[in-house]
Amino acid sequence: MTESAQLHPANRISQVYTIRPARPEDKSDLAAFTQNTFEWGDYIADRFDNWLSAADGHLLVAEHAGAAVGVARAALLSPSELWLQGSRVHPDHRGNRLSQRLSDELSQWGASNGAEVVRLYVEDWNQAPQHLVAASGYRRVSRWLFGQRAIINQDPQPTGNGGRRVPGDERLRPAPKAEAEPAFMAWSTSDIGRAARGLSARNWTWKLLTIDDLTAAAPDGLFLESPSGWALAERADNRLAVFWLMANLEDSYRLVRAVLDRAIETAATELEFWIPDTEPLQTALTRIGCDLEPGSIWERSLR
Repeated sequence: MTESAQLHPANRISQVYTIRPARPEDKSDLAAFTQNTFEWGDYIADRFDNWLSAADGHLLVAEHAGAAVGVARAALLSPSELWLQGSRVHPDHRGNRLSQRLSDELSQWGASNGAEVVRLYVEDWNQAPQHLVAASGYRRVSRWLFGQRAIINQDPQPTGNGGRRVPGDERLRPAPKAEAEPAFMAWSTSDIGRAARGLSARNWTWKLLTIDDLTAAAPDGLFLESPSGWALAERADNRLAVFWLMANLEDSYRLVRAVLDRAIETAATELEFWIPDTEPLQTALTRIGCDLEPGSIWERSLR
């Protein structure tokens, strides 16, 4: 080994680890070291097959001694927006810059396919990735709340006063396509839109919202309206998930309460929100009984 190689650990790392596209046989290696990532487990093994076959994404692994010891995925959410997710490194191989190498390779793939910006999400409690992405040139652009609560039959009042549930003052109803433009324009200049930095969530990914997103949701009944505002909500199994909403901040509780009522009326057993972290929205979700987890969107230019 040359003196130069001895002085540069990164040179040794590049020889020991290989960054390559994922293969079907990598699934078992990844499942083995990701099953206890969080208290509830992890989603990597469950999503691996879909990620591997998705035409709009790229799945990479870090290989060491014939085994996959790191993984990360990128997806093009629009022609110019790249999203990074699912970054994991085997505990025995952390500290070797594998997350950064995976991220850099995926960013290069995105840039070669037209992406101009790359984004990712980090929970606020997870300090190590925050330091890593900041050192890699990312900047925090917006803060978000993931709100979640269970719903049971004859749900008590959201504030916990007990007794039978008393519906709120408003109801959410499917909105027509014609509402897409006024909803988008109102949101674009609102406090919520500014806090979101123009982004909207969808299943733990974030992209710039467009009028077309609202218009496309209308025929399926996912674009909803009430006197206080609008929301994008999706029903999957017994879960109602809200990815975007628009209301004046002083009206946010009435809109959030209407979402809860809709979840109950449609027999959902779980309610979820992805919303920008503002004090009125935080208060509204707390009042209807949601547990809140804060996180942030980080962004880096690829141009």
